[in-house]
This record gives sequence, C-alpha cells and structure tokens, in this order.
Amino acid sequence: MPTATDYKPKLFYSYSHHDSHHRTALEKSLDLLKQQNFLDDWSDNKILPGQSLSKEITENIDSADIVVFLLSQNFIASPECMKEWHRVKDRARKDSYIFRVPIILEDCAWPDLLKSDDVKALPNDATSISSFDNASTGWQQVYEGIKSITTELNSTFTPRSEFLESMERTDFLSNCRLALSELFVFPKLSSISSQTSSGRFVEEFVINEEQLFERKRLLVHGAELSGKTALGRFLFLRLIAKEKPVLYIDLKESPKRPWRRVLRDTFHKEFSGNFSVWESRTEKTLILDNLSMEPTTIEFLVACSDYFSTIIVTTPSDVFWSFFKDDERLLDYDVLRIEPMSHVQQENLIRSRSALFESENEVMDGTIDQIEDRVNSIIISHKIVPRYPFFVLSILQTYEAYMPDNLSISSYGHCYHALIVAMLIKAGVRQSDSDINTCFNFAEHLAYENYIQSGDTDELGARRFDAFLNEYDERFILPRAVLNRMRNREYGILTPDGGFRSSYMQYFFLGRYFAKNAKNSAKDIEKICEEGHVGSNHLILLFVIHHTNDDELIDDIMVRTMCSLDQFKPATLDANETRRFSGVLSKVKREISCRIKA
Repeated sequence: MPTATDYKPKLFYSYSHHDSHHRTALEKSLDLLKQQNFLDDWSDNKILPGQSLSKEITENIDSADIVVFLLSQNFIASPECMKEWHRVKDRARKDSYIFRVPIILEDCAWPDLLKSDDVKALPNDATSISSFDNASTGWQQVYEGIKSITTELNSTFTPRSEFLESMERTDFLSNCRLALSELFVFPKLSSISSQTSSGRFVEEFVINEEQLFERKRLLVHGAELSGKTALGRFLFLRLIAKEKPVLYIDLKESPKRPWRRVLRDTFHKEFSGNFSVWESRTEKTLILDNLSMEPTTIEFLVACSDYFSTIIVTTPSDVFWSFFKDDERLLDYDVLRIEPMSHVQQENLIRSRSALFESENEVMDGTIDQIEDRVNSIIISHKIVPRYPFFVLSILQTYEAYMPDNLSISSYGHCYHALIVAMLIKAGVRQSDSDINTCFNFAEHLAYENYIQSGDTDELGARRFDAFLNEYDERFILPRAVLNRMRNREYGILTPDGGFRSSYMQYFFLGRYFAKNAKNSAKDIEKICEEGHVGSNHLILLFVIHHTNDDELIDDIMVRTMCSLDQFKPATLDANETRRFSGVLSKVKREISCRIKA
C-alpha cells in the first residue's frame, strides 16, 4: 500500500445514470482506499440543489487525476457521457499524468470506442463485470488496478500541464500565441569578479545556463522589462525537462503564511504528486521572482535557505541597489546583472521570431537585414528604447499585417501601445478606430477606479468590478461583446475577473487617463510627483508624459519631480548612518583574517 499523506489523488466517475447501481458498487469497492486517505472521489450525485450541473461537472472532471468510464450500451448511447469521454481524451493529449480508466460493465461496442486508444481497460484481460459468476471478483480486479494508480501517483510527481502552459506564455503574437521556449535568447549576464594580481576588478560574463547553474546562490538584477521574469521561467522549464525538483514562486504575492506551507501549496499548484516524496529529493532548486522591499520577501528567502541546494532570485536593479547591495543575508549570493542584448543576440531573436511568423517559407538573410535595420533605427539611431527582448519583439509586432497602418513606435510607451492593440485584435476586437477607442476608454476609467479605490494600482475585487461596470454603463456605451473580447482568456487585456493582465497595462492606461484629464486630476498628479520615488509612481508618470501633448503638464511634472526629495534631509554619513556598512566591513576583515591564519 502507498504511504498516507496530505495528497490524495482525485477520481471522477463518468457513467450513465442508468448504470448508477454499478457506480455504487465501484464506490464500495474503493472504500478502503478512501478510508485510508489514499483516494478522493467525486460523482455528480455530490452536486447540491441549486448548483450548476455543467459547471460542477466540468470543474471536477478537469481537476481529476483519475477518470473512470463505466462502459456500457447506456454509456455509448449517452451524448453527455461521450462528451466527457472526448473531453478527457483531449486533455490527455497535453497531460500525460491523467489516468483514463475504461471499466467494462457488459458486452457492448467498447472495442470500437477503444480501437484508436492505447489505454488499458479493467477488469483484467478486457473482461466485463457482467461475465463474472460473482461480480465481486471483477470489482476486486478494478480495486487492484486503481490501487496501483494511486501508488504511482503518490510515489512520483509531474508538472501540471496548465501550469507549464502559463510558464510558456508570452504576450507576443504571430499566427498564434508564441511560447517562451520558441523565442528565448539567453541573456548577457555580467558580474564583478575578484581582484586580479594587479589589484583590479574584472567584469565576467555568464553566457549560458550551464555556467549559471554552477552557482548555488544567485541573485539576478536588471532594469525594468530587461527579461528577469523570462529568465526565471526559462530556467524552471529547463529543470523540469531534466526532471530536476524545482519550484517557482513570484514574490509579488508576498508570502504571509508559514514558509513550509507556502512551499507545499506551491508544489500542489505546479505539480501532481506527493509533496513528501518531492521534498525528500536532494539537489532541489528554488526560483524566486521579484524580490522586493517588502520585508516578508527577504524573510521568506532566508527561511528557505537551508531547504534548497540551489536558489535563484531576481529583483529590479533599483531595488537591489537601494535595499540589498550590502545586505548581510545575501553575502553568499553571486550577483549578476542583465545587460542589453548584443547584436548577435538580437539577430538570433529576430531569426527565431521570423521563422515562426514565416513558418511555411525559409527566412532569407536579406529579410533579416531589413528587419534589423528597422529595429536599429529605433534602438540605435533614436535611442528610444533599450535593446532588451521585450522592446525588440514589440517593434517587430508593429510591422505585422494585423497592426494598424498608422501605428509607429516613437517611444517607450508605444511598445505597450503596440502590444495592447495586437492583443485586442487577436481577441476579436475589430481593427477600426471606434472599437479600439471603446476598449481604451473603458480601460482608462477602470485603471483610474483601481487607483482611487486602493490608493495605488491594485486590482479591484470582483464585486467592486461589477459595481464599476454598472456606473460606467450610465455614462458610456460598452457592448458586452466588446467587454467579453477584452476579457478573452487567451488574448484579452483583462483577466476573466476584471483585472489587468499585467501591471504595466494598468500603468499605461492610468497614465493615459491622467493625460486626458489633467485639470480634473491635478491633485492626483501632484501627489504622484511628490512620491515619484515610491513604488510604481515613476512608471505612471512615464506613461502620463508619453500620452500628453501638453507642454505645460510635462514642465510641471519635471519641476515637481526635481523638487520631490527637497523635504528629505541629506545623508551626512555620520557614524550612525554608516553603522551597518561598518559592521559588514568588520565581518569581512574577520573572515579574511581567519582564512589567512588557516
């Protein structure tokens, strides 16, 4: 028998209601597994009065680890049963760790149903339950088969297909959504190494994942949109491909629960299987994205230090220099900085992108040269955006056929403009100015509602979003078809519950709202200028400047931001202010002294 744990594989019963007595018999045969917490099961008889039948069935069949199909003439004749059969079959093409178990109740057309499937049926040797002199013998064979599956699920772990899809997801489009692994170019990572014999520090570079994984404690920092998150997700996918134990945690959601519970919950979100088996593995890797100034993030990192052999953490450069450069808790970490791409890396990215877009034709060198000229005219000639993958891909996207003809990239903000318009069109919004403007107007007011409700840029709750929608309808016309396309699960700029797909879209539309309503929002803009050094306020101001044509507003923002730190007392670097730095130096001196004596 497997070992009892907090993980129980979930079994879903797919059956015709004419065969309910067989489902009851199967439930009884599995009682021991359920009593000993090795299995959890669900059938539609657990749906409560008033609950949605289709919704409950869909949610439970999609989350099941094991689906048993009670095959009979009744099953094959039922459109709903066959719908469940094909739904699970389609899911199994993407998720190798869902177990489809046909159980043959009686002689029927089951061989034709299974003829194209490489899947083993129960009872053994494709014998039907009805052919046994004693049906209990058949159900015992079914029990043994289900028990072997629970043993397998409890002793192994495998990544969930839906989580892998989310890790592969990018916001960039072609004929279809582009996957991270199709576009990823390993970044140029630099570090300041130890001194040479002449006493000079030397800058070293990490140029591939093998060199990166040689370091057991690693902190990667970079500018906004430099590719920190993409790097973390790529490394996670590479470790999964090598069947290495790894967890990925985005620290934007500051862990407030006990650290080990966070790890367990993260594991069950990312993997199917037994957490106890997983945590007993050696050489585990933890990838933490978005280390921030919130104390809970660094506390969580410290708590996990002895639990993982390798930890890779990313953080924005401004956060690193302001909070963590001399943090004693990170002394064991090698620090790498993401540099802009080289010309060779840019060419590789363009080739990868063009090959996907021109999948039926060979991409000629002349075509690549023409595309590079366009990109370089923006990055080099005008120095509008840095040479990071996000900006290069945004520029490429503007030149695709489905983009508006009059759209050109002239600033940092236009990269997001291009991205948002492309996503709306792919979601089904018509390319006309009126439909795009309808979406933009709604998004601007939603971004401002987020701001005034929360005091920052947090998303609204679902209930408040519904209230906002009712208020918006009183002032503007918003066809529900357009809203549904904005909330399209694959391409929409809003999540299904009404939040923005990314925080940068929130900043983009909030800046656009302020630019269009500068007089009425003067106090808001003044406050953001005064607190430009706090949080994401500088990004909001960046997008306000991008969207406005009002020179007076730009001048006012410049003056206010230049004076925003006047209220703060300049550092005098007295003994009290340098105490922490002095403590670090003293510790370094002691360690050097001990090593010399050794």
